[in-house]
Amino acid sequence: MTNEKLTMKIGSGLGEILLDIAQNHISRGDCEKAITTYTDSLHGFTEEYALMCLKNKAVLVVDEENQLVNLIDDNEELLKENAARVYDWNYIIKNQISTLDSLLDHRNYIMDNFNTYYHGNIEDYNIDEMMHRYFNDELLMNIGKHHIAARLIASPDTKIHNTLESNPQSIWDRMADAIEYEDPENPNENISNWERILYYTVEYVKTIKLLHKEFVKFDKMYHWLLNHGLIEHVKFIEVKAERICNILNIFSDDNHGYYNALCDEELHNYKEHLYVDLLHTTFGNEYCKNGILKKEIMDGYDAGWLSPIGEYYAGNGETSSMIHMNIAEHIFKGINVYGCRMAKDGVSEWSGTNSPEYWLEKNGWVKIHHNDCYGSFIGERNPDKRTPEFPYHYCPTEIQVKMICNYADKFYNGKFYTEANCLGRIRHKDPFSTYKVRQMDEFKLHEIFGY
Repeated sequence: MTNEKLTMKIGSGLGEILLDIAQNHISRGDCEKAITTYTDSLHGFTEEYALMCLKNKAVLVVDEENQLVNLIDDNEELLKENAARVYDWNYIIKNQISTLDSLLDHRNYIMDNFNTYYHGNIEDYNIDEMMHRYFNDELLMNIGKHHIAARLIASPDTKIHNTLESNPQSIWDRMADAIEYEDPENPNENISNWERILYYTVEYVKTIKLLHKEFVKFDKMYHWLLNHGLIEHVKFIEVKAERICNILNIFSDDNHGYYNALCDEELHNYKEHLYVDLLHTTFGNEYCKNGILKKEIMDGYDAGWLSPIGEYYAGNGETSSMIHMNIAEHIFKGINVYGCRMAKDGVSEWSGTNSPEYWLEKNGWVKIHHNDCYGSFIGERNPDKRTPEFPYHYCPTEIQVKMICNYADKFYNGKFYTEANCLGRIRHKDPFSTYKVRQMDEFKLHEIFGY
């Protein structure tokens, strides 16, 4: 028996290989593996060093003669040459957002077409009952496409792979092709309305599953890259994420379904999986808990609410769309500290004087609408003297003042009003400068923000 020794040499391309592997992990949403690619491969290599490589702040260089790996961070020519190998993550995130937009647009297209042929909820109707609108029991025994549709809904990838006895996938694909490629101005008369209903239902479920997959990947990529300084914040991204979270959260409701034995159990299991996945994303976890996502005030939303501790909830739209009222109701309905406090205080969305909107005003929140930043700061200076019946704050908090001033500096040349323009400029005809507001004490802040 001979003793054999395996000898391996480090190649010159090690740095490029590790960089490529790490970046591929990030692009698939397995972001932590980008770090362990380095730390597991190189003894003593730290997370800090790995991030330097990913940001092109340093380059791994192999000394083949001495079999040493060096981390070089002071060779400008080497860094410039290596820059071509580093992914443009801002561009990749932009493309990922475009993918999400396409899926959202396709979902709308499917719903519009479905509603043309069936007046009901595309996520919640009885497939068999729908088919009985077109066939009696005897005729339905000879129809199989609704069973194929149910099997497709049950399938993880919306395809039927078991074709030993027949080829149901082929049957479905021929029908789908006929619908997809027909002339909108001259619909195919050989396709029945019930076939279209089934087709759009299956396409809807397929789109939801794709949206689920792409959103989870996006959320992991976006927050990891943002937290590690590899990308910039995407303006208004929370609005898009909020919409997607709402769509996925509603679909995960197990009280909705298609009431068919061929898909009920699988759809139930998928919905559980979907909801768990949503909870494990940053945006999804916040949305499921609060029913709304915090926004970035420096993005420049049309209107929003700023809490005493600096949380900002906002939206875009016309004044007539009642943005403030809608946001307040979302906060009220969420499983969050404010919703719980509102419920304890007897708040009702149907009450004018005890509505979510008025509760926020009474509890020190600032309303922002373009360059109008105002509230109801008419309370006692000493918090101990405030009562449940009259909880109004005395003046905005330090963080509220700072955020309002930063916002006005960026968007309104350092000036803002402290009353709503819709009521007319009753108390303050001229705006206040952020320079002066930043220097005001609580008495002066009470004067300009109080009624």
